[in-house]
Amino acid sequence: MGYIGNRPASGIITGDQVLDGSVKTEDLADGAVTAAKLAAGAAVPDQSGQTGKYLTTDGTTASWSTVPNEITKASTDPTTTTNGSVGDIYLNTTSGEVFVLTDATTNANIWTNVGEGTGSIVPNYTIEYVIQAGGGGGGFRHGGGGGAGGYRTSHASDDSGRASSTETPFTATPGTHVYTIVVGGGGSGGPSQGTAATNGDDSSIAVSGGSTITSTGGGFGRGSGGSTTGNGGCGGGGRASLATGGTGTTGQGFGGGSGGTNSGGGGGGTGEEGFEGDNSPTVYGYGGDGTVSTILTTANATSNSVGHVVGSDLYFGGGGGNGSNTLGQVAGGSGGGGDGRDNDQTGLPGDDFTGGGGGGGGGDSGAAGGGGGSGVVILRMPTASCSGTYTGDNVTTVTEGTDTIIIFKSSGTYTA
Repeated sequence: MGYIGNRPASGIITGDQVLDGSVKTEDLADGAVTAAKLAAGAAVPDQSGQTGKYLTTDGTTASWSTVPNEITKASTDPTTTTNGSVGDIYLNTTSGEVFVLTDATTNANIWTNVGEGTGSIVPNYTIEYVIQAGGGGGGFRHGGGGGAGGYRTSHASDDSGRASSTETPFTATPGTHVYTIVVGGGGSGGPSQGTAATNGDDSSIAVSGGSTITSTGGGFGRGSGGSTTGNGGCGGGGRASLATGGTGTTGQGFGGGSGGTNSGGGGGGTGEEGFEGDNSPTVYGYGGDGTVSTILTTANATSNSVGHVVGSDLYFGGGGGNGSNTLGQVAGGSGGGGDGRDNDQTGLPGDDFTGGGGGGGGGDSGAAGGGGGSGVVILRMPTASCSGTYTGDNVTTVTEGTDTIIIFKSSGTYTA
């Protein structure tokens, strides 16, 4: 037989023995070239089960690939429940917008807009929260401790204030919902005889086009010469001479303790009532403890100076301790409550970003009560869903596991 080029010594034709362009398709008989006659590695991959696919190569190895799906056309946008496979293309014939399926999770799909328009189709997600209001101020001269600000939460199975049930988280719609955050400040302590302390300010979250959830500011502690005691998220403590404490708010916090001889009562906390105080017999008017939260770790709480860490627990909303003549420094409740003082000493303030109540002022000639601590609002959501769009003068973020936590120490906004 004749050969193209040089006759091979072995009888086997190799690629370098065939001149470029010398073998044309019409020179080959039908079925003359089979996989068995091709060198190893040059054979076409097994065709079994590959119906409808096409052959492709990465430059080294040939393989079968799936033909891309045709474009789905409809007069409306896809939704999160428009199921398919990653890479599917969807065309809105009304707007001309084009979407590609980038996350194929059944009934929670993400269709990314790849045209010039905006508005990818993404699923709703859950936002959990803590809303801690500002604490009330402590009363003047053996005055009552300030009540803590009210406390509400929707995180996990945590209690809201007053040992209440966990509330319902928000359902955020991306590109639609804006959350307006208000962080309440602490109330002022009673400065002088007959001049009352003030309540703390409310904290809240308002959803655009939806509801507003509010925690009520803490009630002020009653001071010498005062005629009322502050009601609030938690009630303020009563002044000396058996004045009763203020009342707390259902679902947010407890009432304050009554005052006794030359001694005010402790301010109410979000976790328990304020204690009755008395100089004779000696009864310490401790501030009521706050409520334990697990919305962030104690390590992150400490590094961000939010809440009050006691041992392995994080507290919010402790009541202020009572002022007296001779009881010494009386502890505020866990959760940032300020200590009450005696003997003409000013009550200590509640801690900021805890909503703790201020401590009552000391007796004898009289001293001012401590101011209440400011509140805080915390949002927690899946990191994969978090938009990262927020405003505020004092806002920080941390990541725990698969969640992002946004800590608002000042008022601001979050856009889903």
